[in-house]
Amino acid sequence: LKYKSLLLPTSQHPSYPTLYPLRPTHPPFRPYGSWCHTHPPAIALAATISPTTTQSAALCRITILNALPPQNTLLDTLIKPPAPLIPTKKTRITNEDLRNVSFTREHATLFLRNLCSCDTVVMGHEVHRVLELLQLAHYNCVDTSLLFRVRQRSVNGKGGEVMTISSQWNDIVTRCLRQQTEEEESDCAMQARTVLDCCQFYLEQTAKGENVFVWLSLSS
Repeated sequence: LKYKSLLLPTSQHPSYPTLYPLRPTHPPFRPYGSWCHTHPPAIALAATISPTTTQSAALCRITILNALPPQNTLLDTLIKPPAPLIPTKKTRITNEDLRNVSFTREHATLFLRNLCSCDTVVMGHEVHRVLELLQLAHYNCVDTSLLFRVRQRSVNGKGGEVMTISSQWNDIVTRCLRQQTEEEESDCAMQARTVLDCCQFYLEQTAKGENVFVWLSLSS
């Protein structure tokens, strides 16, 4: 499985032990067995997260793709949060959109528990954040926020130029794929597919002997 090679560079990021602790507060997926031998060995996971009147962050949409060809959609649905949303420009999901939705966070958690084993490679941007909201724990994660680091120039408060390091989604996609990301940030189905494109880019660059961090630092 080609995406397994991305697990090591993800886990080598200094923040990995904090974001994916060895002693999680939520139970991990079940061991691999006959119950899941026909399931995808790798998936792309993306979610739309919004504040509510009782929470700073709640799931309101989730997308799960088979990471292998034909990269079919396994789940793409709105999620009914336990309290009304506080709509934001970024999420673009309203309480009216959720009026007749009955699918909840618990349903999404159960779906993933029945889909993934502890060996499944779960790919996404800030996967740990989505897993925490789903009350799940997993270690075989390819997290683009840890896999990519983009060095860029910015202006400090004194008007001088400084170099900063970014792992923000829009910076990664702009540099890797030369794409604009405003729409993707509000559309988790598009984001899940773009995660796969970014990971494919990483594999192609490393296969050519390129240091991806240096490539992203020097490209304009």
